[in-house]
Amino acid sequence: MQEKQIHLFLINGFLGSGKTTFLLKLLSLFSSQKCGVLMNEFGEIGIDGLLLPQNELELIEINGGSIFCQCRHDTFVEELIQLSTTPIDVLFIEASGLADPVTMDKDLQIVRKKIGEIYAYSGNICLIDSLHFISLVDVVQTIEKQIQYASVAIINKIDLVTPKRVLEIKHKLRSINSRIKIIRTSFGDLSQDKLEKMYSKRKVVEKDFPGTFATTKSAIDISLRANHGLDSQKVREYFSELAKKTRRMKGFIQLDDGQWYYLDSVNGSLSLTQTGSTYSQSMIVVIFKERVEEKIVSRAESLWVLITTREANENTICS
Repeated sequence: MQEKQIHLFLINGFLGSGKTTFLLKLLSLFSSQKCGVLMNEFGEIGIDGLLLPQNELELIEINGGSIFCQCRHDTFVEELIQLSTTPIDVLFIEASGLADPVTMDKDLQIVRKKIGEIYAYSGNICLIDSLHFISLVDVVQTIEKQIQYASVAIINKIDLVTPKRVLEIKHKLRSINSRIKIIRTSFGDLSQDKLEKMYSKRKVVEKDFPGTFATTKSAIDISLRANHGLDSQKVREYFSELAKKTRRMKGFIQLDDGQWYYLDSVNGSLSLTQTGSTYSQSMIVVIFKERVEEKIVSRAESLWVLITTREANENTICS
């Protein structure tokens, strides 16, 4: 008989929906238990893992593709098996914003055949970006897939929209998944009573799954790096223009004032927030919109080279 089970939560949601902020809140609510995190990012650079408390949990990162795609599937299963040997009570999996969790149940079945019933699948939590959900859900197929396979939907960032828009989002969620639990939040802030509503120690009823891996369509990403402080004005101009062509940008960057900033961009918005940490180099992940022209990507890379070699001029990305 299994002495102990590890409760496993899958956290998914489209790019910029607030998954990592929500995860940090969950970790604080589960602070009395030993937690593990498996962090998955589509880009080759791991950014979100740097935002987590490094010394307080078991952390594994899988970058460079979705854990539900064939390119990362074997690694995902191997890491689940490895994490089962650690002294954790709860495992949170934060999937890439482009992940289609169609094979999650299949992956857990593979794990069970190898190590037994160690994991208790306690929920698939889908973060919803209130500000952009309605404009994207009928355009980006991945979003609908994420909702279909979720047991809980967190309507996040409700402080940025009207009550009428929140109700519209709720109705759309129900039309996609009539059984989904719905919770509303701002800044991923989850209270204890909302956690109890969401969290069930009963095993989630698993759905039938297709025999094929998920695929991510038309997603192009690049990684930008720099080894010195960059001109603040040129950086802001560069990323303000680039934001118009991208779904998501995030990372850490050092400016010419010697300070480090967290760069955050979702569907055209852009913010630079000073951090209290330092890093070995500036690292930014950029994920472009669907069907972006290759010349836009090439130009973005070329202009970054100019900026980082201190030779930037007044060129923009708009040409």
